[in-house]
Amino acid sequence: MASTKGHESAPQWDDNAWTTDSAASGTKVSLDEVGDVFTGVKTGSEVIDNGGDPFTVYTFTALGMAAHGLEDGELCSITESYKLKPLADVADGRLVRITRLKDVPIPSRPEPMKNYQIDSQSYR
Repeated sequence: MASTKGHESAPQWDDNAWTTDSAASGTKVSLDEVGDVFTGVKTGSEVIDNGGDPFTVYTFTALGMAAHGLEDGELCSITESYKLKPLADVADGRLVRITRLKDVPIPSRPEPMKNYQIDSQSYR
């Protein structure tokens, strides 16, 4: 913490003028089962370099997810997969619902591809 030794009064600033330059990481959301749903307001995305193997993380504020342990307004993140790439085209500020619909067997892969539906609408 910065020292205030030698100062007679605390510094003054406008609490409403802050700009967030680096936000806290959101709670990672994982749609593990067919039928799982996440609903939240998209707040942005970030490409993580990961040593030359980049991936995209989408950020949201949860909405209506209390039954799943997420408070309204809680910052959440979802890592992009092939079927979640359309999230890149959803504007920030839109209400988004992501539903895991089914698993699609891929003969050349040991794990099936997770199939999602992405819905969005204006919010406020």
